[in-house]
Amino acid sequence: MLREAARASGADGVESLSVSEREQFASWIDAAFAEAAPEAGRIGKRLEGAIGRLQHIEAGLAHTPTDDPLADRIRELNEAHKELGRAEREAKLLDDALDRARRALLSVERQLEGLARRVEEDERAAVREQTVRRSQAALKQYLAVITEHKVGRLERELAECFEALCRKERFVGGVSIDRKSLDVTIVGRSGRAMSTRSLSAGERQLFAVALLWALGRTSGRPLPVVIDAPLARLDSDHRRLLVERYLPHASHQVLVLSTDTEVDRAALETLRPAVSRAYRLHYEQKDQVTTVASGYFWGEESDSQGPAGSILEGSR
Repeated sequence: MLREAARASGADGVESLSVSEREQFASWIDAAFAEAAPEAGRIGKRLEGAIGRLQHIEAGLAHTPTDDPLADRIRELNEAHKELGRAEREAKLLDDALDRARRALLSVERQLEGLARRVEEDERAAVREQTVRRSQAALKQYLAVITEHKVGRLERELAECFEALCRKERFVGGVSIDRKSLDVTIVGRSGRAMSTRSLSAGERQLFAVALLWALGRTSGRPLPVVIDAPLARLDSDHRRLLVERYLPHASHQVLVLSTDTEVDRAALETLRPAVSRAYRLHYEQKDQVTTVASGYFWGEESDSQGPAGSILEGSR
């Protein structure tokens, strides 16, 4: 409405208006002010808020660094990024080295486990070796003790057996056997020591028989005894002692290989209670064979002529 009134008034302004038009125009102005006052208040408040925000922005801009300090910060940031890159690469190298160290440690641990097993096995072997050594020492000690015991018993048995077969009464006082060389020394009743080489041929034969007899008695085991021509080099007294004291008692089974001039009729009668079987061995010159027949020389006679021998078997 004001715009229409202004266009209507033309270029002459307010002076060209009449009083009524002026009054009308004034009322319009008052109405416009009345209508625009609230909107102006709101616009004023918005303006005040905008001014406050502008002042805050200006204050922030006042504290904003200049281009040079910002460039320094940017360079520092770039250097920091580079340092971070180097640190990351170094960390990667360290991680790789750590992995290699872990693998090496695992290998060393496996080697240590193997060495520990070997040490344990060596310790067990050392314990076994020590046990073996102690056992060997105990066995050596036991061997020495049992040898001393057995040799001592053999000395007593040999002295008793030789005394039984020797015709010289109270001839043997004892027998000494060297523990290392096993040399035998006869000790007479008078205490005088003598070597077996000082004995006669017949006495040495009887001593050998006495030694076998003593070994059998010392062993404590029932072992068969085979004697070939036991009386060949003995005189009548030694033959009698051998037939009476040795042959019937030598062992649980005794085989005597003899001729009729060794075990004659008198000797056979002495041995008769201990003889279980007798065999005659006859050699055939023509066929060059040996035949075996039951009975001794004075049992079943044979017409064959030639060398002959006989076997007497005694058992208890």
